[in-house]
Amino acid sequence: TQRYRCVTDGFVLGTVLDERVAVRAESPVSGTESTVEFDADGVASVPGDAQLSFGVPRSVSRPEGAVTPEKMYGRFCPYSNVFASRAEYDHWASDHPDVVSDVHPLDAALELQARLLADTAASGSADHSRDRTAPECTCCNGGGF
Repeated sequence: TQRYRCVTDGFVLGTVLDERVAVRAESPVSGTESTVEFDADGVASVPGDAQLSFGVPRSVSRPEGAVTPEKMYGRFCPYSNVFASRAEYDHWASDHPDVVSDVHPLDAALELQARLLADTAASGSADHSRDRTAPECTCCNGGGF
């Protein structure tokens, strides 16, 4: 079992690894666990009503110095969540007016992620996508699973 700080980490690994992977994420509203299963061909199963949100605090500003993946990751990671339903997301969003966020059905979000990762790999900019020694995210607290 691996634990990650950001829910999207497990989804990326599930997409790029050529083996069975089960990613479990807990809704910050109800605590409902959603499980996504991946196999060598990609997504094998997704809970039907699950939603994936992305967001940043309304007060977000450009990081000082160079814009790096770590700095950007730390800005959106706490606001990326899986919800059991759109109603749960709507409840969470109304309780977090300090966050600008968007939500998509989890299956559609994972399909988009797979296309983006494939495009990144095709362009040659994903040198360590299958490198299990890549460092674990330590840039944000909370979120994820």
